Amino acid sequence: RARAARAARVRAAVSEPTTPDASVSAPAPRTTDQVFVDALAPGVSSVRCVCRERLKFEVEYGMQRGSTDNSYVVVGERATALLDLPDKSFAQAFADTIDCASLDFIVLGHLSPKRLDSLAAVLEARPADAPALEVWCSNPAAQVIYQALKPGTPASNEALT
Repeated sequence: RARAARAARVRAAVSEPTTPDASVSAPAPRTTDQVFVDALAPGVSSVRCVCRERLKFEVEYGMQRGSTDNSYVVVGERATALLDLPDKSFAQAFADTIDCASLDFIVLGHLSPKRLDSLAAVLEARPADAPALEVWCSNPAAQVIYQALKPGTPASNEALT
């Protein structure tokens, strides 16, 4: 019974959004480019990057329905924060979907080199005259970002340099 309940929750997590978006009703050429925004509460939205294909992560863990990379946008009275970034395969579609210009903060609960392209896409999508974007993260995550900013090193990320 518990297994069936967990399976139902997983199916719900990768199902279509409750409010269909006409712009994504037709299948995209690459399923990794599907991004859905759903309002969770006033000022809080989830940004689901959906991949219906079995990528390396899903194969390793025996998943068969694809996966989602979830981020959240929280709009407060004085500031707007983006919580977490998706995998690099969603970078451009993610940046095209959210309002990057309105962001004041990015809060990273998890960062790996595979997510740096999304950070670069968000930064690139901001207007040139936008104020600096403050990134809150752990010291290990900050080290990943610092290494990616150094051109010519094994950890450098061309999108950020």
